[in-house]
Amino acid sequence: ELLRHLTSLAEAKREERLHGVLAVPAQASVESKKALLAVASECLDRVLVVSQPFAVAQVTDFSFLEKARRDLSASR
Repeated sequence: ELLRHLTSLAEAKREERLHGVLAVPAQASVESKKALLAVASECLDRVLVVSQPFAVAQVTDFSFLEKARRDLSASR
């Protein structure tokens, strides 16, 4: 339910695709990751599951946000 709610907040148009990155504990089992992917694929067009330490390391470099903004603007 939480994932459905969050994706509804995106207010994506029908032709737009929703992509998501889900952070899981570093010790998460393969089975847990597969279960998460199965649930997330019901709401998202693409899903990437990464470990929480990796996600934290990526978020400390905010330059990716500006690149994503430019890419999004160029695609419209």
